[in-house]
Amino acid sequence: MIVTEMINRVFNLILDVAKYAMTKIKYRFPKVLSIEETLDVVLSEKKSFVRYGDGEFNQLSQISIGFQDGDEALSKRLKEVLNSKSTTCLICIPGSLHTFTGMEWKSRLMWMHLIGKYYKNYYLNLNFNTVYPNSLITRPYMDLSNKNRAVTIFNKLKQIWNGREIIIIEGEHSKLGIGNDLFSNANSIKRLITASKNAFIKYDLILSEVANYDKNSLILIALGPTATVLAYDLANKGFQACDVGHIDVEYEWFLQQATKKTAINGKFVNEVSTSIPETHINDAAYERQIISKIL
Repeated sequence: MIVTEMINRVFNLILDVAKYAMTKIKYRFPKVLSIEETLDVVLSEKKSFVRYGDGEFNQLSQISIGFQDGDEALSKRLKEVLNSKSTTCLICIPGSLHTFTGMEWKSRLMWMHLIGKYYKNYYLNLNFNTVYPNSLITRPYMDLSNKNRAVTIFNKLKQIWNGREIIIIEGEHSKLGIGNDLFSNANSIKRLITASKNAFIKYDLILSEVANYDKNSLILIALGPTATVLAYDLANKGFQACDVGHIDVEYEWFLQQATKKTAINGKFVNEVSTSIPETHINDAAYERQIISKIL
């Protein structure tokens, strides 16, 4: 059984690489800024940003992912945002669609698989006359071959909320910044807590609630594909809104100097397990930060 599994894995790997090679020959690929270049734009121009990764691209075709079922309305909104020409919100896509330079070998193989299997769908929604910002800005550790780059990148990320009043919109099992110092330089933290899975069902309620907040606040959102649409809509309403995705998980791995993706005590890490862990914590400061729950 073990030998058979190993043979299947090697066969599938060879097949993925072959599909990737053929796809690179057949299709055009977009130009994408580096992570550092993208963050420099966010900081110098105080831009909002949304991020498209494999999950968001799959949702364009209504393909379910671990924490979001396929949804026709969500698919339409994701296509709208990806094809927008916003002047206030950066529409970011993975730098791996441009180059694998600087990426860890496991990540390269993963993207070979994704590109070989799905790029014909991605291709239909890309603009090859533009240079995209890089959506991997909130994944600056595990996927990079040079882990030391994460120091500089996290320092740049922290500048986004330095001295700001921030409002975190997150799933109930995410708990961004709890147990670490990721947001210790923010002036204050407030939180809106919503569903960790299928958050788009609550979209209208969330948008209506946040629209009443102080526009001087910085909005940080971790809600999978829902965050992509929400950050875009909030940017259009005058907020600086950032789709920060897996930033807290990456920061935890960075602090641990982890060499593989591992579970984090008290936090939902969908890339490790689809099971919801025990995430209840006795943290009075965290409880005080919660200003609204939409569950």
